[in-house]
Amino acid sequence: MKKQYTNETFTFYSDPGHAWLKVSFMDIHRIGLGISTDFSGYSYYKWDKEDSTGFAYLEEDCDAGIFLAAYYGKFKAMPRIVRNDSYEDSFIRGLQRLPRGKAFEANMKAAYETVKQVNAA
Repeated sequence: MKKQYTNETFTFYSDPGHAWLKVSFMDIHRIGLGISTDFSGYSYYKWDKEDSTGFAYLEEDCDAGIFLAAYYGKFKAMPRIVRNDSYEDSFIRGLQRLPRGKAFEANMKAAYETVKQVNAA
């Protein structure tokens, strides 16, 4: 079975020590997740007061996988990912952290199962 992709693209930022998937708050809510309920507490966020938009920078080990698994569950396809690599510490490290959500552990288990399914495709 050929993997399917949507027309959406998300950016994966990395520095020498870690990486994060940039996702708007609107996209997180659109797929059924919550900023304060569904992630590990190791991700970061930025709120832009001028245009009232927020972005989460979902850490690579857990939270990006939770988002991508939920995305796949909703659309039965994956978004395209572009990379933005840096050889210095990322600006993301200076942002505020998301709170650890009550649903994080359950989301990790569900994400693991989804990743197995997607990789088998």
